[in-house]
Amino acid sequence: MPQIIQFKKRIPGTGAPASGTGPGEVTAGEPAVSITAAGVADLYIGDGAAVRTLVSATRQVELTGNQDVGGVKTFTDTSIRITGGDDDDALFLKDENTGELEFRPISPGGLLSVNVSAPITGNGTSGSALAITRATDAQIAAGTNNVNPIDSLGLHDAVLGDVPAALDVPAGDAAADRRVIPAINELFADIGDLGDQLAAISGALRFVGNFDADADEVVSADTGTLTVGQPLPAASAANQGWFVIVTEAGTPAMPAVLMQIGDWIVSTGAAWVHVPLYHTAITAANVGVTQINTHAWGNVQTALQNIYNLAANALSSVEVDDVSIIGDGTSGDPLEVAVVDGGVY
Repeated sequence: MPQIIQFKKRIPGTGAPASGTGPGEVTAGEPAVSITAAGVADLYIGDGAAVRTLVSATRQVELTGNQDVGGVKTFTDTSIRITGGDDDDALFLKDENTGELEFRPISPGGLLSVNVSAPITGNGTSGSALAITRATDAQIAAGTNNVNPIDSLGLHDAVLGDVPAALDVPAGDAAADRRVIPAINELFADIGDLGDQLAAISGALRFVGNFDADADEVVSADTGTLTVGQPLPAASAANQGWFVIVTEAGTPAMPAVLMQIGDWIVSTGAAWVHVPLYHTAITAANVGVTQINTHAWGNVQTALQNIYNLAANALSSVEVDDVSIIGDGTSGDPLEVAVVDGGVY
């Protein structure tokens, strides 16, 4: 037969009663009932220090202290939260039977980091931690079997260690003597020399295009230099050493001087400078020419022309046929040519 428990004490009002022994108060272990404005009975119990809610619209059971809960309990909430205890207290759920407890981490799982401030000893097996020991300064400087040495520049003396024998090291050249650092130092020196050469080259002249001085515009230009169809830009460090060649004579706006075909315009970085390379033809007047034999050539041009004509019309051969030319070949005595026995002599 079910046991019926009656709560005879009813507290006036709709809230929780006060703890105590006076009228309307609840003592330790004493239950009491209070009816809410909605007509719902809330059940309270005193513990000597306060009054606890046992059953209400928002709370069904409140447990304090060490208690055993028997039977099957179903929690319909999404989680069970365990709080309380000191920093040294362990909060845990324990199953002493054959059941299982499933835990789902709220934050991403996995070991993210481990901070240690003292040596960790062990052999890595379960219950024995892995040994971690800081390398000494001497080991860092000299190197160990698993630590590459560090030189004064803070670089590995041998990035890959000794050169493998498979690389066919020449005879007499110890593989262990081949290091990366000397090569880096040599390369650094080469780069320094190259930098000096580049600095010298940067001051040299560079032909970048052609210029129409009459129209005051660039006719052609290398990519990334001048703009075709536009005047020369202001001289600057960016175009120092550039020069253009004048292809049409005229007077541009900058520099405003008469230019001829073939002249240069060079940028010094501060101004465009005209370099006149064109020269007009040189003519000579009233130049006397000494008379040669009976030829009266009055000027150099006529003399050169007549010399050319003489050379073109000079006697180059003599052809004879069945005649005799008598003489000994000297001046005024021509050479004799005769036909004898069908031959020419």
